Amino acid sequence: MQKKIFIIQLVALILVGAGWYFLWFERQEKKLLSEQGKLEQISDKLKNARNANINIRHIEEKFKEQQARLDQEKSKFIRKDQLTIVTSSMNSFAGQYDVRLMDFTSTDENFMLSGQTTKVIALPIMITVHGDFINIGRYIENWPTLPFYVIPEMITISRLQEGQNLLQAQISARLYTWND
Repeated sequence: MQKKIFIIQLVALILVGAGWYFLWFERQEKKLLSEQGKLEQISDKLKNARNANINIRHIEEKFKEQQARLDQEKSKFIRKDQLTIVTSSMNSFAGQYDVRLMDFTSTDENFMLSGQTTKVIALPIMITVHGDFINIGRYIENWPTLPFYVIPEMITISRLQEGQNLLQAQISARLYTWND
């Protein structure tokens, strides 16, 4: 009889254990797996947000660098009221290359009119310089180092006097200006 009671108790214990496992533990395990999946999704979203935050900082830094570069480039487009600065800069720049600036004139009479709608205007100018061939070439070659955009288009070189090495260069160029 004790054997029977023991077997009944053992079977009851096994049934209670199996019932507990199937009814409560398995549900909790499924719930735990579901919560772990949600946690992984949230963790992935957090990683993506961190990466996005880092990328945004890098993009902002690049944007600031590009903006500074753009502002620097924009400053090379002179305003209409700065033509005297350009003339004096071109004159002192010519002196660095042992060239004399003889004439610096605009060939566009309509330049000062305010009817222009574009932001950048290419002002045609005529520059006349005196010097020897090499110095005139170096002078023109180094125009990109000037703090404004002046682009040569056509150059006419002639000798000032027979038997001398002094040349006159007439340079047709474009000076790029900002239209305010």
